[in-house]
Amino acid sequence: MFVIRIFVEGLFLVLPVLFAGVIFVLILDKGWLESFRQPIDFNKLWRNKRIFGSNKTWLGPIVMILASAFASMMTWKVIDMINPLGWSLPSIGVFAFFYVLTGAAYSLGELPNSFFKRQHNISPGKVPDDSRKDLVIFLDLIDGVMVAAIVLALLLHLPTWQSLAVIFWGTSFHYLVYVFMIKRGLKSS
Repeated sequence: MFVIRIFVEGLFLVLPVLFAGVIFVLILDKGWLESFRQPIDFNKLWRNKRIFGSNKTWLGPIVMILASAFASMMTWKVIDMINPLGWSLPSIGVFAFFYVLTGAAYSLGELPNSFFKRQHNISPGKVPDDSRKDLVIFLDLIDGVMVAAIVLALLLHLPTWQSLAVIFWGTSFHYLVYVFMIKRGLKSS
Protein backbone atom coordinates (compact mmCIF):
# COMPACT_ATOMS: atom_id res chain seq x y z
CA MET A 1 0.00 0.00 0.00
CA PHE A 2 2.87 2.36 0.81
CA VAL A 3 4.36 1.97 -2.68
CA ILE A 4 0.98 2.70 -4.31
CA ARG A 5 0.62 5.81 -2.15
CA ILE A 6 4.09 6.98 -3.23
CA PHE A 7 3.15 6.69 -6.90
CA VAL A 8 -0.26 8.34 -6.45
CA GLU A 9 1.29 11.26 -4.55
CA GLY A 10 4.02 11.63 -7.16
CA LEU A 11 1.42 11.67 -9.93
CA PHE A 12 -0.64 14.37 -8.20
CA LEU A 13 2.47 16.47 -7.67
CA VAL A 14 3.63 16.23 -11.27
CA LEU A 15 0.21 16.75 -12.91
CA PRO A 16 0.46 20.55 -13.26
CA VAL A 17 3.78 20.37 -15.09
CA LEU A 18 2.59 17.43 -17.20
CA PHE A 19 -0.47 19.44 -18.18
CA ALA A 20 1.76 22.38 -19.12
CA GLY A 21 3.94 20.09 -21.25
CA VAL A 22 0.91 18.73 -23.11
CA ILE A 23 -0.40 22.26 -23.72
CA PHE A 24 3.06 23.29 -24.98
CA VAL A 25 3.19 20.38 -27.46
CA LEU A 26 -0.35 21.17 -28.62
CA ILE A 27 0.65 24.80 -29.26
CA LEU A 28 3.74 23.65 -31.18
CA ASP A 29 1.75 21.12 -33.19
CA LYS A 30 -0.94 23.63 -34.13
CA GLY A 31 1.52 26.43 -34.86
CA TRP A 32 -0.14 28.82 -32.41
CA LEU A 33 1.46 31.83 -30.69
CA GLU A 34 4.11 32.38 -33.36
CA SER A 35 5.03 35.78 -31.93
CA PHE A 36 6.49 34.09 -28.82
CA ARG A 37 8.76 31.83 -30.85
CA GLN A 38 11.71 34.17 -30.54
CA PRO A 39 14.98 32.48 -29.55
CA ILE A 40 15.95 32.81 -25.91
CA ASP A 41 19.57 33.23 -26.96
CA PHE A 42 18.66 36.10 -29.36
CA ASN A 43 20.59 34.18 -32.07
CA LYS A 44 23.85 34.90 -30.24
CA LEU A 45 26.91 32.71 -30.69
CA TRP A 46 29.46 31.29 -28.31
CA ARG A 47 32.60 29.82 -29.86
CA ASN A 48 30.98 30.40 -33.28
CA LYS A 49 27.97 28.22 -32.39
CA ARG A 50 24.46 29.12 -31.31
CA ILE A 51 24.11 29.19 -27.53
CA PHE A 52 20.82 27.25 -27.27
CA GLY A 53 19.56 27.06 -30.84
CA SER A 54 16.36 27.98 -32.61
CA ASN A 55 14.12 25.50 -30.72
CA LYS A 56 14.60 27.19 -27.35
CA THR A 57 12.21 30.10 -27.60
CA TRP A 58 10.30 32.30 -25.17
CA LEU A 59 7.20 30.23 -25.93
CA GLY A 60 8.46 27.35 -23.78
CA PRO A 61 8.93 29.21 -20.49
CA ILE A 62 5.80 31.31 -20.99
CA VAL A 63 3.59 28.27 -21.55
CA MET A 64 5.29 26.13 -18.89
CA ILE A 65 4.93 28.87 -16.27
CA LEU A 66 1.36 29.94 -17.04
CA ALA A 67 -0.05 26.48 -17.75
CA SER A 68 1.68 24.98 -14.67
CA ALA A 69 0.18 27.71 -12.49
CA PHE A 70 -3.29 27.22 -13.96
CA ALA A 71 -3.13 23.42 -13.69
CA SER A 72 -1.81 23.66 -10.14
CA MET A 73 -4.92 25.58 -9.11
CA MET A 74 -7.12 22.86 -10.63
CA THR A 75 -5.02 20.17 -8.93
CA TRP A 76 -5.23 22.06 -5.62
CA LYS A 77 -9.03 22.18 -5.94
CA VAL A 78 -9.24 18.42 -6.58
CA ILE A 79 -6.89 17.60 -3.71
CA ASP A 80 -8.77 19.98 -1.42
CA MET A 81 -12.12 18.39 -2.32
CA ILE A 82 -11.20 14.71 -2.06
CA ASN A 83 -7.83 14.82 -0.28
CA PRO A 84 -7.36 11.06 -0.43
CA LEU A 85 -3.87 11.34 1.01
CA GLY A 86 -4.59 13.64 3.93
CA TRP A 87 -2.28 16.36 2.68
CA SER A 88 -1.93 19.68 4.41
CA LEU A 89 -1.78 22.12 1.51
CA PRO A 90 -0.60 25.72 1.43
CA SER A 91 -3.13 28.27 0.18
CA ILE A 92 -4.13 28.02 -3.48
CA GLY A 93 -2.14 31.18 -4.28
CA VAL A 94 1.03 29.86 -2.67
CA PHE A 95 0.53 26.48 -4.37
CA ALA A 96 0.15 28.19 -7.76
CA PHE A 97 3.24 30.32 -7.12
CA PHE A 98 5.21 27.16 -6.32
CA TYR A 99 4.22 25.81 -9.72
CA VAL A 100 5.13 29.10 -11.43
CA LEU A 101 8.61 28.48 -10.04
CA THR A 102 8.47 24.78 -10.96
CA GLY A 103 7.44 25.54 -14.56
CA ALA A 104 10.26 28.08 -14.80
CA ALA A 105 12.68 25.55 -13.31
CA TYR A 106 11.64 22.96 -15.89
CA SER A 107 12.35 25.43 -18.71
CA LEU A 108 15.67 26.51 -17.21
CA GLY A 109 16.64 22.86 -16.74
CA GLU A 110 16.35 22.32 -20.48
CA LEU A 111 18.96 24.96 -21.32
CA PRO A 112 22.27 23.34 -20.23
CA ASN A 113 21.52 20.27 -22.35
CA SER A 114 20.68 22.48 -25.35
CA PHE A 115 23.92 24.40 -24.84
CA PHE A 116 25.86 21.11 -24.65
CA LYS A 117 24.24 19.84 -27.85
CA ARG A 118 24.91 23.06 -29.79
CA GLN A 119 28.54 23.05 -28.69
CA HIS A 120 28.85 19.43 -29.89
CA ASN A 121 27.26 20.17 -33.28
CA ILE A 122 23.96 18.43 -32.57
CA SER A 123 21.20 20.34 -34.36
CA PRO A 124 18.10 21.53 -32.46
CA GLY A 125 15.44 18.82 -32.25
CA LYS A 126 17.87 16.21 -33.57
CA VAL A 127 19.58 13.20 -32.04
CA PRO A 128 23.04 12.16 -33.22
CA ASP A 129 23.33 8.88 -35.07
CA ASP A 130 26.43 7.77 -33.20
CA SER A 131 27.58 6.56 -29.77
CA ARG A 132 26.13 9.71 -28.12
CA LYS A 133 22.55 8.91 -29.17
CA ASP A 134 21.43 7.14 -25.97
CA LEU A 135 23.06 9.75 -23.72
CA VAL A 136 21.45 12.62 -25.63
CA ILE A 137 18.00 10.99 -25.47
CA PHE A 138 18.41 10.30 -21.74
CA LEU A 139 19.49 13.90 -21.04
CA ASP A 140 16.61 15.21 -23.16
CA LEU A 141 14.16 13.23 -21.03
CA ILE A 142 15.60 13.98 -17.59
CA ASP A 143 17.07 17.51 -17.69
CA GLY A 144 14.04 19.71 -17.06
CA VAL A 145 12.34 17.02 -14.98
CA MET A 146 15.25 16.85 -12.53
CA VAL A 147 15.46 20.61 -12.02
CA ALA A 148 11.68 20.90 -11.62
CA ALA A 149 11.65 18.00 -9.14
CA ILE A 150 14.40 19.60 -7.06
CA VAL A 151 12.57 22.93 -6.94
CA LEU A 152 9.28 21.24 -6.09
CA ALA A 153 10.96 19.16 -3.38
CA LEU A 154 12.49 22.27 -1.81
CA LEU A 155 9.27 24.30 -1.99
CA LEU A 156 6.94 21.59 -0.69
CA HIS A 157 9.50 19.96 1.65
CA LEU A 158 9.04 16.61 -0.07
CA PRO A 159 10.66 13.51 1.33
CA THR A 160 13.08 11.66 -0.94
CA TRP A 161 10.56 8.98 -1.92
CA GLN A 162 8.03 11.56 -3.12
CA SER A 163 10.74 13.35 -5.07
CA LEU A 164 11.72 10.06 -6.73
CA ALA A 165 8.07 9.41 -7.63
CA VAL A 166 7.89 12.89 -9.21
CA ILE A 167 11.02 12.11 -11.24
CA PHE A 168 9.59 8.72 -12.26
CA TRP A 169 6.27 10.18 -13.47
CA GLY A 170 7.88 13.23 -15.01
CA THR A 171 10.40 11.18 -16.98
CA SER A 172 7.81 8.56 -17.98
CA PHE A 173 5.39 11.14 -19.33
CA HIS A 174 8.21 13.10 -20.94
CA TYR A 175 9.13 9.92 -22.82
CA LEU A 176 5.53 9.56 -24.08
CA VAL A 177 5.54 13.19 -25.20
CA TYR A 178 8.93 12.62 -26.86
CA VAL A 179 7.51 9.68 -28.86
CA PHE A 180 4.44 11.74 -29.80
CA MET A 181 6.64 14.62 -30.98
CA ILE A 182 8.66 12.23 -33.16
CA LYS A 183 5.46 10.83 -34.69
CA ARG A 184 4.19 14.38 -35.37
CA GLY A 185 7.51 15.43 -36.93
CA LEU A 186 8.24 17.97 -34.19
CA LYS A 187 11.43 16.11 -33.22
CA SER A 188 13.67 13.58 -34.91
CA SER A 189 14.47 10.14 -33.52
